[in-house]
Amino acid sequence: MIERIGIVGGGQLGQMLTQAAKPLGFEVLVVDPNENSPAAQVGADQIQAKLTDIDAIADLAASTDVITWEIEHIPADFLISLVEGGKDVQPSPITLLMIQDKLT
Repeated sequence: MIERIGIVGGGQLGQMLTQAAKPLGFEVLVVDPNENSPAAQVGADQIQAKLTDIDAIADLAASTDVITWEIEHIPADFLISLVEGGKDVQPSPITLLMIQDKLT
């Protein structure tokens, strides 16, 4: 059962996801480098760290039931390792790898 959603990125998309999730009873935790990110402004808990901070993303994964991402400039390989370890990451980090390579 999903109770807590983790988002890598707490910008406008994270804000909109938080606004949709909170009334449905979900808790939201984001990793974002900016103090009081847009997602935090509407009720998400926040880990303030760079979006490439693997330790912060690992903390996010340990504290949530599912992870999503709202920006492509994040460590796809680390997200793949989370999936290989049994973590639910949506959309697939394989998709993230694909969109990070503009030629592909």
